[in-house]
Amino acid sequence: TESETSEFLARARAAASARPRLSFELAVTHRNCGSLLGAMGLHREGADASDAMLGYCFAQSSWGHGYATEAGVAMLRFGFEALALENIWAGCDVDNRGSIRVLEKLGMTLQSRHRDDTASPEDS
Repeated sequence: TESETSEFLARARAAASARPRLSFELAVTHRNCGSLLGAMGLHREGADASDAMLGYCFAQSSWGHGYATEAGVAMLRFGFEALALENIWAGCDVDNRGSIRVLEKLGMTLQSRHRDDTASPEDS
């Protein structure tokens, strides 16, 4: 929604000016025309953290063109080289074959599966 997008952008702006900077949320645009394709980010839990979570969201119209993979390669390079991270991880819905394929193309391997990480404790 428009309000969710506004809230996300406010959080991204705040994260960009935080010191130390723990989150790097970047817009992904088309190199020729500049249109917005999606976003990709790296998020650390603390300044001394040696690992980070990779997250991304792309417009459905940009799926299947390699944009997420290209942006992911750049983001992983940034994380390992510029931030000196030791580990970068990501999560995705087990039914989202496209997202799984992006992560596989980035060289990531399955470490664990969770049945439902949205269930409340009383649902267990």
